[in-house]
Order: sequence, then structure tokens, then C-alpha cells
Amino acid sequence: MVKLGLSASELLVYALIYSYSGNGKAVFYAPMDYLAKRTALSRKTVERTVKKLILRGLIVRCERNEQKGLATVITRGEA
Repeated sequence: MVKLGLSASELLVYALIYSYSGNGKAVFYAPMDYLAKRTALSRKTVERTVKKLILRGLIVRCERNEQKGLATVITRGEA
């Protein structure tokens, strides 16, 4: 098991993105409002949390055409 040291909100958001992004094999395209609704967090909290996860290197922001998405990053020991 990989210990990530995430806060509760970071764990909720990361787990949701991770589950939809096929363990790093696909990109999860969804608006921040969807993440907020699914995690029962405010949109502002989700936005801050996503920024933190990006800074930690756990997710990356992707853009395809006009869609914006989030993808998990495979870390050592997960592949």
C-alpha cells in the first residue's frame, strides 16, 4: 500500500478521480461542480483540493479540444 498522507478532502477528490480515470490509463472529464456534488464538498474546497493534488504530482490537468479533464498519475509501486 502506498501512503500518500492526504487530508480528508484530498482523499475524497483523489479517490473519485482515480476511480474514473482507470488507474491512470484514461482521463476523467468532469466539471468542478460534479466533483463537488459527488464528494459533498463545496466547489471552492474542490478547486483548492485539485490544486493541491496537482502540486503534489498526484493528478495532472489535461485539455482535449474544449474539454478540460483530470488524470491520475501512476506512482512507483502502483503499476
